[in-house]
Amino acid sequence: PLLSTTSPPAPLLSKERGARDEQRLCLEKLVSLSLVESATTHATQTAEYRVTTILEFLLEPILSEEEWLTTRQQAARKIYLVWWEKSEKHTEEQGLEIVRLGLLAGEEEIAVSVGDRIVSHWANSSRFVETFQLCDQLLQKFLDYRILGTIARVEEVLGRVEDAVAHYQQALDLCPEDDDTRKAATLNNMAGVIARQGDIERAIALWQQSLEIVERIGDVGGKAATLCNMAGVIAQQGDIERAIALWEQSLEIVERIGDVGGKAATLNNMAWFIAQ
Repeated sequence: PLLSTTSPPAPLLSKERGARDEQRLCLEKLVSLSLVESATTHATQTAEYRVTTILEFLLEPILSEEEWLTTRQQAARKIYLVWWEKSEKHTEEQGLEIVRLGLLAGEEEIAVSVGDRIVSHWANSSRFVETFQLCDQLLQKFLDYRILGTIARVEEVLGRVEDAVAHYQQALDLCPEDDDTRKAATLNNMAGVIARQGDIERAIALWQQSLEIVERIGDVGGKAATLCNMAGVIAQQGDIERAIALWEQSLEIVERIGDVGGKAATLNNMAWFIAQ
């Protein structure tokens, strides 16, 4: 992990100055022993130091399992606080290091919450293999509904459709009662997979459940997306009139909220089926 030091505002109280000097001397000694290396790349940035990987091997025979666990927990919590909670900008490298430490320390919420942000971004960026690998790594340690929902998304793309449906169902079963947004999204995504498998009746039932949730919580964007998905499947079944009615509801919403991308996609879908 990276350690950072910042210059405090002047003037310092003598006690604070003493603590700062002690920290600086400690870091200088660690650098001289090659246990810590400087990660600072230019003069104006906040000084950063990286703990060398050799340190773990040197300490392995000295620390007990309990001491290792305590140390890793402290490291995971500290790095999460500094790099994630107190920082407005996070790098992918920092996020992955937090996840790694969280997994080692058994800090479930730290590893999963940060991991969820990373895999969601990767899935949205079509980095499907990387998403699957990190989700699988997290699920080996923690069975969390957020990660289950994301791995299901990429499993469908990767051709593992049965696994995707199973993981969506697990995500629904584990989803907390108060996370309506995630539950609605999971129902919507699961319906799409099941519709593509040919079970249209079940898919529409799932979309109806999703619609009930997004309407209750006022998620107009989610409602528009769900209506659009339902319309596409209903149109494929030949009921063009009903499909167009759903698309028009979706269009009214996306126009009202200014979602020009959603409007373009909906018009494109409508046009294709009308042309057919």
